[in-house]
Amino acid sequence: MAQAECGTLAAYRRHLRAGEDIDEQCAAAVRDDANQRRQIQRSESARAVRTALDGIDSTPDVDPLDDATENLRIVIAAMSTAPANAIAGLSKRRQELVTEIQRLQSATPQLDPLDEIASRRAQRGAWHGNRVRQAR
Repeated sequence: MAQAECGTLAAYRRHLRAGEDIDEQCAAAVRDDANQRRQIQRSESARAVRTALDGIDSTPDVDPLDDATENLRIVIAAMSTAPANAIAGLSKRRQELVTEIQRLQSATPQLDPLDEIASRRAQRGAWHGNRVRQAR
């Protein structure tokens, strides 16, 4: 049986089994393999994000509740394909989003500033109208 040439993963493993020092060619082969695996994971992760974002309208006028809900969906999708070392960060973000969604759902809706001005003017007008009637 022929030995694997140095500069391959097989040769690297052979060096490990034999207790030999790892030469530069074999170390480079292991680095290249690890880099290639990481690149594959990144591209799969990017594909999952693109899939999760597919069809999302990118208008600048965003409702905070809808935005938080959409982010939660993206985080959950990413968790299903994320490497183990990314789960803790994604899980923390998921919990933050759940808390934010609960806060937004329980918040009382605020008036648009223009609506608020109109409401105050109407109240002032009604108050002023009552004062005029009382003076007569």
